[in-house]
Amino acid sequence: MRATTKFIALWAVACGVLLADPAETSPWLQQPSDVDLATAYPAGGESDGWARLECRIDGTGALGACGVLDESHPGQGFGAAALSLVAKFRAAPGLAASNAGGVRLRLDFLKPEGPPFRDAVFKTGSHRGLGPPGPYFPDRAFRMRQGGVVLTDCRVTDRGLLRDCRIAAVAPAGWGFDEATLRMALTNWMTAAPLRDGQAGPADQVWRFRVDFPRPPYDARMHGRLPRDPGATP
Repeated sequence: MRATTKFIALWAVACGVLLADPAETSPWLQQPSDVDLATAYPAGGESDGWARLECRIDGTGALGACGVLDESHPGQGFGAAALSLVAKFRAAPGLAASNAGGVRLRLDFLKPEGPPFRDAVFKTGSHRGLGPPGPYFPDRAFRMRQGGVVLTDCRVTDRGLLRDCRIAAVAPAGWGFDEATLRMALTNWMTAAPLRDGQAGPADQVWRFRVDFPRPPYDARMHGRLPRDPGATP
């Protein structure tokens, strides 16, 4: 995987002066990892891209009230991808103190190496708020209201079934999102969407799929347990 975090740059809103080179002294206590950036790469992206955000910093160093100033290749989703990573940042104490008016930051996204992207289709479940994974949503992640994203490379059969899947990236790790993705493919809960008009397939029919696990909403009636679909077999 190509390095990506070194491309994150930061400017003061008021004067537009570069405050720090992240490769030397980072103004961040926490920032997106290479895996975070790889999994956030927009499905509609066709090349490397970037987006610039303007955000405020709260007393804890977290970013909020962010907006997209501009982005490369409008319509390919780089602005939305950058916004999805805002929660991954935590500013150092000195940064918040010296930038009360907010900060601007640029995130560069390198097109991931690997198979071409293809949309996935999921069976319809009876689980509201859990997104496409439905009953396959990892139990601990559900209880802790933790979301995630997975990139998986799979061979697609003539019937659109996914076989020989391998995990290309997962964020965050350790929550079971990768295992859940493999189970969804194995049981045909997740299959490949039909090719778009004019879209050519690779010779080996190996495609990359992005699987989003949305952060579960809090529901006191379901707190501590994951509702299962009686018809599903995770």
